[in-house]
Amino acid sequence: MGDKGLPTFLSKTYYSDLHIAFGKERVIERPMVVSGLADNIQFQQGIRQLYPNAVMNGFEDHRTYTITEVKQMIYDADRLDNNIITTEKDWVKLKTFVLDLKPDVTFWIQPITLGFSDPQALKQIIDQKING
Repeated sequence: MGDKGLPTFLSKTYYSDLHIAFGKERVIERPMVVSGLADNIQFQQGIRQLYPNAVMNGFEDHRTYTITEVKQMIYDADRLDNNIITTEKDWVKLKTFVLDLKPDVTFWIQPITLGFSDPQALKQIIDQKING
């Protein structure tokens, strides 16, 4: 229990199924993972559980990618298995370059959602506070 006798709720990261943002469906065996998040390590650990041979490429949060970096990502992915997995947030920043370059690489988006360790208990506490 936390302060004032209330339980402590932890956040939890959930990963939905990958979906293709650009390119064709391919088998994923050794993808390149591109992320510019505040906590790249947590995201990379989640991906590594699904794809143990993934090659990680983490950038700082709020990264503004350059055309040179995107070309290098594509070159590196081509040497692996032609798959790049990225976040929805990073895809927005990569999309213009990728659509312009039209590489023979598939860009996959890994949707991420955050939740609480016990959402029902949290809702019950909130409802009690609101309704008295």
